[in-house]
Amino acid sequence: MMSSEKKQKNILFWFLLILMILVLIFVIKDCSNDSVETGLPSADEAINESKDIAKNSLDALNKQAENTAEFVAGGGESTVDNVVDTANSAVKSITGVEQEAVLNAVNKAVASSALLSGNDANEVVSGSVPASIKLDLTIPEGVLQGNIVHLLSEDKLVPGNAYHAGTLHYRADKSMMSLKEKAIMDAVFQIANAYPDIRISLHGHTDTSGSGDANQKLSAKRASNAKEWLVKSGVSAQRISVYGHGSSQPMVSNATFEGRVKNRRTEIFIQK
Repeated sequence: MMSSEKKQKNILFWFLLILMILVLIFVIKDCSNDSVETGLPSADEAINESKDIAKNSLDALNKQAENTAEFVAGGGESTVDNVVDTANSAVKSITGVEQEAVLNAVNKAVASSALLSGNDANEVVSGSVPASIKLDLTIPEGVLQGNIVHLLSEDKLVPGNAYHAGTLHYRADKSMMSLKEKAIMDAVFQIANAYPDIRISLHGHTDTSGSGDANQKLSAKRASNAKEWLVKSGVSAQRISVYGHGSSQPMVSNATFEGRVKNRRTEIFIQK
């Protein structure tokens, strides 16, 4: 397990990264406002000025990181608390598109980092970003199952309970998704991106056509393809579980064509 000292250093690193992103946003925003109001400086001058300020800010942050790391190594936990408070204040001071850009950047950086484990990454993002600025979901009505979007927005998910979010369907003997299914996957990605503490489980199924062994492999392939889609979109693989059930758990009878169509599926569950 990761030592307390190393964990503190990793958390500190990511908050410094957040602050650097915020500095860049504010610098570019200020330069843009100056250009609109006065006509000066020119676009090239504004860009060069932004680069200089950003470089100076980065140098200052690096220096602060060195000093703080030394202090933390000596047991200075209050320094980490100060960084957390500063990052929270900075994030709260921006709105709208800027918030979304910062959160997207931080989520992707944390998810792809080898420095933090899955739980540590969730603690950094969930603990440092106020609940009031969670990303808004833009999921069309009817794409996902039931009232899952409402439950998420109202924070009504019961920890430990698995909620059916949607179902992917396939043609016979196929594991690739259609455009309709990709719309469902995009909605699931939005949820995963907006709620870093959400975990996803994918359960693949088939109808009774074909042998038991072939159906088992096909069901696992269907679920695995859905996981691969999410991972390529930026969701951490550690947050996704995959199961292949073959034809052992039909929704309805396989005696009719319509029944077999419904049974060729991957069911998506989310859990807090």
